[in-house]
Amino acid sequence: MKTFIYLIITAFISVGAFMTAFNQKASTIPYIIAFGVWVLFFWAWYRRMK
Repeated sequence: MKTFIYLIITAFISVGAFMTAFNQKASTIPYIIAFGVWVLFFWAWYRRMK
């Protein structure tokens, strides 16, 4: 259940960052945030699965 909540929060943050990146000329930072959130999610998930 905790992982599902983290997944939903991660999805909301990344969708918001991608929508911001699509509307900006210099969209490097929102892309880094969007992909970074997913990297952090999978890294934390891997640690919990051990």
